[in-house]
Amino acid sequence: MTMINDNIGYIEVLQNKDFINRLNYDLLSAKECYISLLYLTPQIRVIFEEYLSLQKKLVIVTNHPAKFQAVSTNPFQLREELKNLGAEVHFYRAPWLCHEKILLLKPGLVYLGSHNFSKKALFSNHETTVRFFSSSIHRKLKEQIIQKISLPVVSKSHPSPVN
Repeated sequence: MTMINDNIGYIEVLQNKDFINRLNYDLLSAKECYISLLYLTPQIRVIFEEYLSLQKKLVIVTNHPAKFQAVSTNPFQLREELKNLGAEVHFYRAPWLCHEKILLLKPGLVYLGSHNFSKKALFSNHETTVRFFSSSIHRKLKEQIIQKISLPVVSKSHPSPVN
């Protein structure tokens, strides 16, 4: 467990479409974006296509598709499409499931919540995301995301990350 003593000022609780509207606004001024989430969805490409066209940094860490038997889209094809747009996409393998939904933008801006970047999350589920500024939390979460990219082999049944 990591304990961070930090004064978090203004906190916004965003639901469904408010999340995407706020994210689109924040992406205008962001130069880099780190995301750690459960699985790739086509909505990720739609949401970040314009952002990537401005040659901004996007790093995505997601579970390896082998962990999901019923993924509705082709995650390998989606990874290639995102890479062609300029994103770094890392499939993460470990003995545990990466279920977090973390999005880090400009230094200090953190999004944490239940949003899966899917159509269902946008239109039919009730998703909640918290948006706040904290340099120390941003830094710690970014370190954790970067650490997932370079995880060593943990077990024989779950080889090291595939990039």
